[in-house]
Amino acid sequence: MARNDLTRVLAQAGLEPITPREACTALDDTLAGGHQFLGTGRVNWTAAYRLLPTVQTPRLTALLPALVEDQGLSREEVLAALAGMPAEEALQVIADTVTQLFAKVLTMPPEQLDHRRRLDEYGVDSLMATELLVTLRQQYDIDIPPMEILRSDGTIADLARIVHLRLGLGSAQSAG
Repeated sequence: MARNDLTRVLAQAGLEPITPREACTALDDTLAGGHQFLGTGRVNWTAAYRLLPTVQTPRLTALLPALVEDQGLSREEVLAALAGMPAEEALQVIADTVTQLFAKVLTMPPEQLDHRRRLDEYGVDSLMATELLVTLRQQYDIDIPPMEILRSDGTIADLARIVHLRLGLGSAQSAG
């Protein structure tokens, strides 16, 4: 690739080079695991989604990382951005995202949601709570047991602290 100056062209398509060590490790894993097919690479999914619309077909979307809604960023890019922020700013970004997701579940404008009001005060039933937790799992690739929400203060701000902690971005002290 470097010899033919393809690195820049491929990076524009969202394909970034991997080191020889990464390639050999992937090859070892493939041979040891008995996989018939395997692709190894470092992909900027935002660029790939823009340049290669076929990756958005139903056949492939279940296999690829979802872009964070309205931002056009992959989960990895969002996590990297959150990790680079001060804790309070990251918590605010997560709370804003939780607010957007919760507003969709409730089918109401996000501006009407208060970060300090308990979620059950909005008339949330178990199905709505499950929908919110599933959406959070899809958004951040984390599992939050329903009991954890019940044991908490049950607010958007509290849910943001739980997400922040589960992402490995904060300590238990900062989360509570």
